[in-house]
Amino acid sequence: MCGTPTNLQWGKSANNVVSPEIKDRIREHINYLPRVDSHYNRENKKKEYLAEGLNVTILYEEYVKQCSSKGVTPGKIHLYRQIFNDKFNIAFHVPKKDRCDTCEAMKIQNNPAEEDQQNFVAHLRGKEETKTERDNDRKDNNKFTVCFDLQNVFALPTAGVSKFIYKRKLNVYFMTIHCSADKRGYGALWHEGQSGRTGNDMASSVPKIPEAVVEENSDDPRVKNITLWSDSCIPQNRNSFFFYCYENVPQKSS
Repeated sequence: MCGTPTNLQWGKSANNVVSPEIKDRIREHINYLPRVDSHYNRENKKKEYLAEGLNVTILYEEYVKQCSSKGVTPGKIHLYRQIFNDKFNIAFHVPKKDRCDTCEAMKIQNNPAEEDQQNFVAHLRGKEETKTERDNDRKDNNKFTVCFDLQNVFALPTAGVSKFIYKRKLNVYFMTIHCSADKRGYGALWHEGQSGRTGNDMASSVPKIPEAVVEENSDDPRVKNITLWSDSCIPQNRNSFFFYCYENVPQKSS
C-alpha cells in the first residue's frame, strides 16, 4: 500500500468555528452600551468608559438575556470577553483619588536619570511649599481662604435594574467649596444639559463661589479679602479663561 498522507487537521475542526452572526451580535450589544465621561482621562478621547459598577460578567449576563428574548444562540463568555478586550478600547469607570502625574510617572521609572531625580526632588519641594502656604492662609484669621475642587463626575439616575444598563445617563458635575473663616461648605451643582467642564465652563462657575461667601458673611469685614485655592488641573484651572475670571472676581464680589 502506498499513497500521500493528508495534511494535519489540527485546529481546523468545523465544530470550533464561531459563526459571524454570533460575533456581530456581541459587537452590537457592546456598541449599544452607553458611555460615560471620565474625570481623569479627558485628554484621551479614544478611550471610552462604561458606568461604575459594571463588569464583563454582568454585561455577558445581559447579553445572554437579550439573545434569549430574541430566540438566538449566544456566544460563550470567553468569546464575549475576547471581543470586548481586543476589539474595543473600553474600561469601566472607577472613581479614584487625585494623583499627581509627575509622581506617578516617577514611580514607574526603574532607573531614572540624574536630571529626572533632581527635577523630582524640586517638584516634591514645591508641593510641600505650596501646602505650607495654603495651610498658612487657612490659619490667617484676617481674611477668608476658600478652597474649591470639582468632584468626580457622577451619572444619574442609579438603580439596580437591568434595563438601566442600556439607558444613557445624565452626567452631573459638582464643585465643592470650603471656607476657612466661617467653616462652611458650599457647592455648585449643574448637569451636562446646562454646561460642561471645559476651561470656559469652569471659569463661568467660579464667580459664584465668592458671591455665595460674601452673601453669607456680608457683616464680616474680613470678607473683603478672599484668597482662592484650587488644584492645578489644566482643563479646569490653568488656562486663559480662568486667569481672566480671576481678574473679574473682585468686581463681581464688591
